[in-house]
Amino acid sequence: NKQGGGDNGGGGGPISIPDGVNLPSESSAGILGRLRHGDFRVRLGALTALSATVLDADTLIAAASSSEGGSHASSSSRKKKPISDGLLKAISERILDPDTAVAINAAGCISNY
Repeated sequence: NKQGGGDNGGGGGPISIPDGVNLPSESSAGILGRLRHGDFRVRLGALTALSATVLDADTLIAAASSSEGGSHASSSSRKKKPISDGLLKAISERILDPDTAVAINAAGCISNY
């Protein structure tokens, strides 16, 4: 339903990523597209949103402590990683970004992770 585009106008709204949840492929493609966008402001906005939600230190600590519930819980949490490998790769690519603010923000995201 979200792929229709232009339903209520308002394109370019804030990125909303729920805390500590695995990004489905559709949402992940959206954030990956923003991380690899040509405009540095879009890349910076995507990294800022990630650092304030999914890659927030408190969120990562809470996710780690909830997965330590037992050996059975850790095996199931292995399937439900909060961050996909593709997303980590896209963030690590931004560390070498020509824009300093984007590179620093990407390094901070990786550092939190």
